[in-house]
This record gives sequence, C-alpha cells and structure tokens, in this order.
Amino acid sequence: MIKRYDKKSVLCELTHEQIIKRYTETNELSENETKALKSILSYPEKYILILKEYYGRHRPFAPLCVKEKLTKEINAAKAVYPDIFSAGTSK
Repeated sequence: MIKRYDKKSVLCELTHEQIIKRYTETNELSENETKALKSILSYPEKYILILKEYYGRHRPFAPLCVKEKLTKEINAAKAVYPDIFSAGTSK
C-alpha cells in the first residue's frame, strides 16, 4: 500500500508529514509510533525487505526445542531467585 501510494504521490503531492497529520486526526499515535511511521514512509522498500526477511525465515518449532529453551530459562531463574523456587519444597 505504501509503495503504491508513493508511486502516485506525484499526482497527490501529499508529503509524509501531511499523511501522518491526516492519519493522526482519526488515530492517536505516540511519539515512538510517529517516528516509526516517518521512517517507514521515508524508506518503504527497506521496511518491506526487513519484513520479508523476518517473516520469511524458517524457525525451528518443535516441542523438544521449546522444552530445552524453557528448561534453560527456568534454571537461570533458579540461580538468580533460589528463594522463590525453594519456597514450596520445605516440609
């Protein structure tokens, strides 16, 4: 959508600032969201490439892989917070 608008923007002659202003008239944006939107409008091809690379990656998802990561995180948490994990084990 951004790329399509950018190609037609010569006809419409709306700047990125005007696009953001019109958008924020109906949708409130935080300062960080406004900065992100400005960068997306300034470099749409780069943003689209980043999204394609991120969502196009094959990530391993197997129960064993998840179990190993979870076990590692739990063990790390036990080392940092031993009192929390030993609270229910005393008799």
